[in-house]
Amino acid sequence: MNGTTEAPFTYKDAYVELNPHVGGNPTTAAESRKAVEEFLQALFKLG
Repeated sequence: MNGTTEAPFTYKDAYVELNPHVGGNPTTAAESRKAVEEFLQALFKLG
């Protein structure tokens, strides 16, 4: 049910998004790996 209109759900409701982006982002993946590496080095005093 649509809470605003109290009509049954449909895929044409305004808040429904179709064809979402899925998959990785190489730039943010590399940044995340670097951040984790730096965190672990600081945590275990490896650097």
